[in-house]
Amino acid sequence: MKKYMVADLVKDLKEDQIKYLLDNYNITRSDAKYIVDNYRDQYEQRAISEAMDSLDLNMRDAEEFFKNYPNQTDWPQVADAAEALGVGITDVTPDDVEAINAVEGTAVGKIDSNAGKFIYKLAIGTGLYYLWVTFPNEAIVAYQNLEPYEIKGIVDNGGAFYVDNIRIDSPDPDPDNPKVLCGCKHNPCSPAQIAGMPQI
Repeated sequence: MKKYMVADLVKDLKEDQIKYLLDNYNITRSDAKYIVDNYRDQYEQRAISEAMDSLDLNMRDAEEFFKNYPNQTDWPQVADAAEALGVGITDVTPDDVEAINAVEGTAVGKIDSNAGKFIYKLAIGTGLYYLWVTFPNEAIVAYQNLEPYEIKGIVDNGGAFYVDNIRIDSPDPDPDNPKVLCGCKHNPCSPAQIAGMPQI
């Protein structure tokens, strides 16, 4: 009899938790039951339900998203990054968010300086950045695999940081340099190379 009562109590408790999720989030009963059956912690239950509801994620994506971002205060920044980059919110990785935090909280940005016009964009899933530089004469050079601190250096110090730390002064681009996307100071990107670049 006692064993039956304990089992009944557990069943009632689970039913109360399922009802709470159904009353507060736009999810199905089967999803609510799965969450309650697989996550004992009520914060986890509610966070996964919130991810499904407010971010319009399916169960698998909501679980993965919560695993990557258990703190809900991080979610708006992840959503902003996804929107700026034109990708789904589940495509943004923790490395990407760490990189964005290191660069004034932005995934994409533009900086004007006397040395040129700089456009930077996070390469999704890498935590690294692309950088396009347009010089006053309209010549363009492009870089890839730049660390967040390098972009932050340009954000903080403009063209001076670029000239001292990133610019390549060789007559021709170095194909073995992992940071060169195309062009260099004396031999800028060709129109065909520009056309094949990642979209800004």
